[in-house]
Amino acid sequence: MYLLLTLSDDIFYGNTNATYPRLEYRFTIDGTPQRDKRGRFIKVGSFAANLWINVAMGKTEKQTLANAKRKLTAMLKKNPNLTFTFEYVKE
Repeated sequence: MYLLLTLSDDIFYGNTNATYPRLEYRFTIDGTPQRDKRGRFIKVGSFAANLWINVAMGKTEKQTLANAKRKLTAMLKKNPNLTFTFEYVKE
């Protein structure tokens, strides 16, 4: 299972009619779980986006990806002109 992030590419070209293709990034769980004073965490990221974040471990793979989705949403909301969507995809 992975988390698919789709960004609207029109913001990068200054185009508002969405004629350009969209950027899609595939975020997967990578590495082994680690532990710190707040609990267990694991690295989730995308090679294409060149972005890796540490997120709290969930009981299931989908819960772990949901934790990553929350962090990514907080990061992406800093740009008010950017539109994005998330989708969970089973392999």
